Order: sequence, then C-alpha cells, then structure tokens
Amino acid sequence: MPLKIAEEARNIDAIEINGHIKQVVAVPFNTLEGPYNQIIFNDDSQIEKTKGNKQRKSWSKVWVDFDKFEEDGKQVAKCKHCPKVLTGSSKSGTTHLNNHSKVCPGKKKQNQETQLILPADTNERSSTFDQERSHLDLVKMVIKHQYPLDLAGQEAFKNFVKGLQPMYEFQSIEKLLSDFYKEKKREVRQGFDKLACKFNLRVTLWKNGLGKTAYCCLIAHFIDDDWKLKMKILAFKTLKHIYDTKALSEIIQRSVSEWNLDEKIYSITMDDPSLNEEMFQQIKARLAFFSSLVH
Repeated sequence: MPLKIAEEARNIDAIEINGHIKQVVAVPFNTLEGPYNQIIFNDDSQIEKTKGNKQRKSWSKVWVDFDKFEEDGKQVAKCKHCPKVLTGSSKSGTTHLNNHSKVCPGKKKQNQETQLILPADTNERSSTFDQERSHLDLVKMVIKHQYPLDLAGQEAFKNFVKGLQPMYEFQSIEKLLSDFYKEKKREVRQGFDKLACKFNLRVTLWKNGLGKTAYCCLIAHFIDDDWKLKMKILAFKTLKHIYDTKALSEIIQRSVSEWNLDEKIYSITMDDPSLNEEMFQQIKARLAFFSSLVH
C-alpha cells in the first residue's frame, strides 16, 4: 500500500517492517496537504545503511555466494565459486548477481559433487566418494559371492554402477586380479594369526615335461580351532633348476615371513626323494627360524 512519510524522513535509506529490512527510495511529490516523500520498496536489493548512515549487513541470500569489498574506490562483488568479479554497488541491485549465480560453472560443479555424497554405513567411513574404497568393496564382493573375475568388464554391470556412481572408474582386469589376491591373502593371514596351532610346511618340487623349468610349491598343513585338518598354498615359484638350494631356502624364508608364521612352524617336509641329507642341511642352515624345528 502507498506509504507517506514526513519531509524530515527524507534521509531514511531503509526501514524495518515485520522484522525484515526493506530498502526504500524517497520520491518527493506534492499534494493538497503539502509536500511529501513517496516510499518505494525494492525487496531484491542489498541493504547497506540505516538511519544515521550506520552500516548494516547485506541481507539478500545471493550474498552467500559472493564476497563484497572495495576496489579502486568502487564496491565490487567477487564470486566464491569462480574468479568472476561484478559490481557490488547497492544502486546496481542484485539481479546481475542472481543471474551469474544461476550459470556459474564453479557453483554447478560443487553442487554436482554435493549430490554425489554417499551415506556412511560405519563410523570409520568417510561420507564422500572414495575411489579406492569403492574398488576394494568390489573386490570383496567378488570374493565373498564367488562372482566371475570378468564381472567388472561386463557392459551391463558397468552401466549399472555408473548409474549409481558416475565418478567410479573401473580398473583393468590385471589390477582387479592383483587386488583380489592381496585381499584374499590378507584375510587368510588374519586367520592364521588367530589360530593357536602349529604349522607343517610341505615343499613339493617337480619339472615340466621338457625338464627345462623347475617349480616349487609351498603348502601349509594345520589343524584349526575346530579340530579340522586344513591346507593352504603359501607360494608357487619357478626355479632355475630343481637342486637350487639357495633359491629354495629364500622362497621358504620369505613366504614364512610374509605369512607371519616365523614362530608357528613346527616342521618342514621335503616332498622330493631326490633331495639328499646334505642338500637338506644346506636349506636348514639358511633358514633363520629353523633352529627350533623338528624334522
């Protein structure tokens, strides 16, 4: 509704109505009763001063996306999401600021990243997308449900995952196999750590059909806490020749250390009658943990 204010109010730049600050412009006009100022409201403008020229905080919500400061004697507004600098004068209003906020590429990118925030299912997990964590979750899923290893290469599965999380990048099959082995090894090693039993290592040696390549397979035999006989392959390596006792000792020593079994080995069985006592003693001498073993 039209408001009228006495002449002495012509210096008022803003007034408060129902708890809200409104910018006003005093336009003089004459009536039969005398000269008055007509008050025109501008709801979308920035309020900078109140009566008595006191500074007042900008109230328009558009200023959430801008920083206002003075540069070369002029009021400017710098976007918080990109390098864009616009005029920040109260006389210019905020329409141009709103227009930029709607098309700002920096703000759009931040909004997209905010939309991709995932709910954390545990207290340890981050609430934002994590490529490495998601890749490890895929590896664990393949292991747990025994899915085919080429699952990540199937087009339908890729489309499904991309629909849920566009930022996820699929890894190569080589990467998947490598991480699959590491994760499975970590699980088995943790299981070994919990067992109270001792382990027997069985070393199996053989040659291929042409006899040019020798192979070594290191197998751990043990009885778990449920009194069930179990076995796990710890290593499968190639040898230059089947009687390379130095290389064979290194394979055994490295494997025992990798699986954290240094204090849990009870015995070693060499599953090859061609190894004589002298060769076995050479292997035994090179094993740091062998001093307490029975064979």
